[in-house]
Amino acid sequence: MGPLRVFFYATLPQVLPQLMSYTLYRWENNIRAAAVLGVVGAGGLGQMLSFHMGLFHMNKTATILGAMLLMVACVDALSFAARRWLTR
Repeated sequence: MGPLRVFFYATLPQVLPQLMSYTLYRWENNIRAAAVLGVVGAGGLGQMLSFHMGLFHMNKTATILGAMLLMVACVDALSFAARRWLTR
């Protein structure tokens, strides 16, 4: 048995749920960080939020916030489903 074969059949199945969970967690964290950075002027997701808040377009602001919450919830649900599927 070669080391690559051992990795794919012994090591990877054991660490894949944690690896997938951590990857999706970092993706969720990056979505939140992009929103914060955009609000302080670095562009990204929060730039649109800051723009509409500055013009007092609260309906558009609420839509943007809802979209961000939905993205984070989808990543969280995807993480939960992937971990559950991988640990069966």
